[in-house]
Amino acid sequence: MKDNYITVALRGCVRKVMLDDIVYLARDGRKLRLMTDEGEIEFYERLDNVLHVLDERFYPCLKGCYVNLEKISCMDEQQIFFENGATYALGRENFVRTKQKYYRFLKSNEMQRKGRMPGMDMI
Repeated sequence: MKDNYITVALRGCVRKVMLDDIVYLARDGRKLRLMTDEGEIEFYERLDNVLHVLDERFYPCLKGCYVNLEKISCMDEQQIFFENGATYALGRENFVRTKQKYYRFLKSNEMQRKGRMPGMDMI
């Protein structure tokens, strides 16, 4: 079974941050920055050490940055707007690629909610 949290050790405190609470995570030098519904957490960890925990909701919009597609509220003018009010700017190519992935993610979820599998409408 896949873990559904990232372990964070920060100033003597060890805690788990649930994937459901993560808006995005980004490498920032030797630190890992987690933007959550509650705010930002920075701690020393290699991104490679947490990638195995991430599931299909997390998309690499940049090298070293993964966004939670479920937490995006809107994408416009090369900015990602998240439900918690956070924003993340991308270059044109990365924005277009991420927006396409987000669109496919939303359409796939819409089809699943309707009880149909993607591609079934072609039959």
